[in-house]
Amino acid sequence: MIKTTYGIYRKKKGGSIYLAKVESYREDGKVKQSVLKYVGKEENWVAVQKIGINKIEVQNVKQYTGVSLLHQLALEPKLYYLVGKP
Repeated sequence: MIKTTYGIYRKKKGGSIYLAKVESYREDGKVKQSVLKYVGKEENWVAVQKIGINKIEVQNVKQYTGVSLLHQLALEPKLYYLVGKP
């Protein structure tokens, strides 16, 4: 009978701790371990998962471009008095 156990592996690399779900098993009398899935980074003892860009959904959009553009135009020479000195 092959006994398989599962757990979370913590690896410290470059000041960060990375987490992975691993499977431990015995093969030819030796204990081996394989990574099933990377979980993410650990920050303050909490797992922080990476989110793929294809999983991000836009819920709300605000437009500031017009105000920013008017402000930049007003900063042109001889127009700064409209918004005050920079």
